[in-house]
Amino acid sequence: MNQLIQSLPDTFDSTINSTHLLNQILSKVTDLTKSKYGFIGIVDLNQKIISYSTLIESKSNRSNSSPLPNNIRTTLPSPANRYLPIAKSIKEIHFLFDEKREKNGLPWFSTILLPIEISNNVKVIIGLCDKKDGYNAFSKKQMSALSLKLRKIIKQCPPKDNVSVSYKNSPSNVLDFCYTTPLL
Repeated sequence: MNQLIQSLPDTFDSTINSTHLLNQILSKVTDLTKSKYGFIGIVDLNQKIISYSTLIESKSNRSNSSPLPNNIRTTLPSPANRYLPIAKSIKEIHFLFDEKREKNGLPWFSTILLPIEISNNVKVIIGLCDKKDGYNAFSKKQMSALSLKLRKIIKQCPPKDNVSVSYKNSPSNVLDFCYTTPLL
């Protein structure tokens, strides 16, 4: 992870496709942290109904493939929507761990959420989910370092369109967890 962070430049060409770059970074981080699912969501805090203006998702190569065909994926809500209700209030890295869910083999047993303030009205939420044995202080340190680089990327080259990008299959059991909100 440190090698990935150090390999990211401090300045970016304005012609860079930031959505593609963020997707590549997210995919790499999801795999390096051994997480099953990751997302980067950009939230406009001025909206009456909080939603992601840009959402990039990645499912680890280690995960089981979804039983749903890719064309059906777009009709289901994103699992990242689970964290929208806390988007305004989250101020620092937050860990969630549910030992009971892990023991029962259910998804979303461990999560690390990293908020990045881009401006007074824009916040980026980075989430990694379902790492066996959860996330720890080392994960927090790595994610803090990564957040500095991601903040620079997004500030210098913000995604230009409202997009939702999922280059890999969505997590299975999507309806099992997307409507429940974790507690801070």
